[in-house]
Amino acid sequence: TLLSHGVAICARRLGWGVLRSLLASTVIGVVVIAHLRYGNTTTAGLPTWRTWHEFLRDLREARQQLNLVSAPAPALPGFLSLGAASIWLLSFVADWFAHRLRVGFEATLPSAILVVATSLLADRSDKGLVIIWYIVVVLGFLAVHRADRFRSPSGWVRTGPAAPSVNSLGIAAVVAAFVAVTTAVVSPRLPWASNPPIVNFRHHSDDGTFSVNPIVDLRTRLTSQSKAEAFTVTSSQPSYWRLTSLDNFDGTVWRTDRTYDDAGTSISAQLPNSESVFIHQAFVVNKLSSIFLPAAATPTRVTGTSDYRFDQVNGSLILRRPNASSTQYEIDSFSLRPAVSSLIASDNNPSFIDNARFTQLPSPFPTAVAEKAVEITAGVPSRYEKALALEKYFQADFTYDLSASPGGGSKALERFLFETKRGYCEQFSGAFAAMARSLDIPVRVAVGFTQGQADSAGVYHVSGRHAHAWPEVYFNDIGWVPFEPTPGRGAPGFESITGLAPAQSQDVANGATTTTNGASATTKPSGPSTTRLPKDRRDPATNTVPKKIVNQPSGFVRLVLAVAALLGVLAALVALLYTARLLQRIFRRRRHTSGTARIRLAWGELALAIRSRGLTAEPHVTRVELATEVAKRLRYIKLPATSQEHLVGVAREVDAATFGSHEPNEESVQRVVSDVHATTAALQAHRRRSRRAWAAINPAVLFWRMPG
Repeated sequence: TLLSHGVAICARRLGWGVLRSLLASTVIGVVVIAHLRYGNTTTAGLPTWRTWHEFLRDLREARQQLNLVSAPAPALPGFLSLGAASIWLLSFVADWFAHRLRVGFEATLPSAILVVATSLLADRSDKGLVIIWYIVVVLGFLAVHRADRFRSPSGWVRTGPAAPSVNSLGIAAVVAAFVAVTTAVVSPRLPWASNPPIVNFRHHSDDGTFSVNPIVDLRTRLTSQSKAEAFTVTSSQPSYWRLTSLDNFDGTVWRTDRTYDDAGTSISAQLPNSESVFIHQAFVVNKLSSIFLPAAATPTRVTGTSDYRFDQVNGSLILRRPNASSTQYEIDSFSLRPAVSSLIASDNNPSFIDNARFTQLPSPFPTAVAEKAVEITAGVPSRYEKALALEKYFQADFTYDLSASPGGGSKALERFLFETKRGYCEQFSGAFAAMARSLDIPVRVAVGFTQGQADSAGVYHVSGRHAHAWPEVYFNDIGWVPFEPTPGRGAPGFESITGLAPAQSQDVANGATTTTNGASATTKPSGPSTTRLPKDRRDPATNTVPKKIVNQPSGFVRLVLAVAALLGVLAALVALLYTARLLQRIFRRRRHTSGTARIRLAWGELALAIRSRGLTAEPHVTRVELATEVAKRLRYIKLPATSQEHLVGVAREVDAATFGSHEPNEESVQRVVSDVHATTAALQAHRRRSRRAWAAINPAVLFWRMPG
């Protein structure tokens, strides 16, 4: 931002036009962003073809992930590059508005776009304070910009508002502080302030639609623990329901850069072997905001929909439309259930995957993490036994805790492994996969759901709280096998491989943390014990007391009410300003009782009317000189000749009353007041209605100094 403004300032100082300045700003912006984001691809600080190639690759990745992620999105390189370019451009536009077009309000719009967008989508607890400070800064900028705009007048009479005085700037500061404090104190106490938003930018909306972010970030949670039912599945046996898998790790974030090819009903390139289990599933997707279709293990056939594509490597089904809600389909899948002996012996088998792809790690990779992986698997020869040792390490020494601090930055992996040892499935699966890859074990991170809650008919009801991430390890000539490092979780059907019984989130009450010791699991309540209510008054799924249901107005009704409330506030403000102006005039006239004082007051009110037309005078200009010059300036609005004569006549009457030795009689006073009213009416009659309305309530007039 500072660099962009600096370039714009230099261009203005050099006298360059807008197009020339924009071209220079664009060129310098490209160089700066290339140096900051792609420094290793530049030559002498200048971008090269390699820089352009890297930028386009990041853009393609950002475009692919745009429909897959929900805010706050992880800091992908493409998003960062686009964000930097947008901020650079918006800074130039703000400078253009403020210093070339000389408009204040419009100059705040570019920054408002950034602040509003980030405030709506950011996952920060202090964003209210950020908005308050932004309001204060904007109001302060508008006051300073207004003062700077008119600080260099020339001539007796200048066109435009008068330069704000120091008192006016002080008043602006007080108003800014008042608005900020009012926003902070009053807004949370408005009706329905704590209700769900009218427009939801978060993971799930008022109707319970649930979304999964198919990117595993070691610093954040996969999703909120929504109770909304995402889908139901009738299956021949329980399973983890996969959405996709992630094979690219940058040190903090797991993602995929795969493309998805069109496929028919026979979609699996991997054939089941004798150690596979066939699973038939019938899905009814209710409210799942995802382009991925859930499926068990490796899908081989899909019926009921043809509107999908398939990734042969990651085993992912992806819709051609952006939302899986209201979709019904059936899938045939096979799930590998190899014997432990086969897994141990698989190290000698040929590999049919790109090992380099699934063992890739960022450089440099934390030495402490790699050494810890070696320590955990010391003396263990086979790939299976190493993976099992890593799983047991997490199951034995770590705590599953949804309230754990997510942390941040490049040290998230080390902080989780060596400091907190508390987290949720993203951190467990991501850390497992990173450590396994450091041992040259091909592994990826799968994203999806645990089996869900089964009813008496054998239908599994899967909700947001069942969202899950787990690692999958590749065994030569066998395939991908899931492991479960997350305490309190266990994949159905893999008990003999992982040593863990099937388990999922509803086995742990809300607010609890899970710790494990070997294969046993215990639950520790996170708060004080309470008296348990009768069972018929508790939610059977969570064993908690349900909240009282209160009828809330719909989103449209709340929108109408919000608009009505806003209009009501604006109407009250207009009435308040008009009343304040009216009372100010009444009190002024009560204080001016003598003939001379009344004439001077009439001149003062006329001067305010002239000032509201954008014409002000220098202090050394006499009343008659001002009236004569203003009359000439106002000819373009076709004021009647009598009004122009009245303007000069009033100035002479005021001079006579001010410097004369006799008090003016009532007839002279009434004549001056009548001329003032006629001239003021003529000044207002030739203005647009909106201008006249604003002149009647303009709060700035309350602080204008009355000319004498």
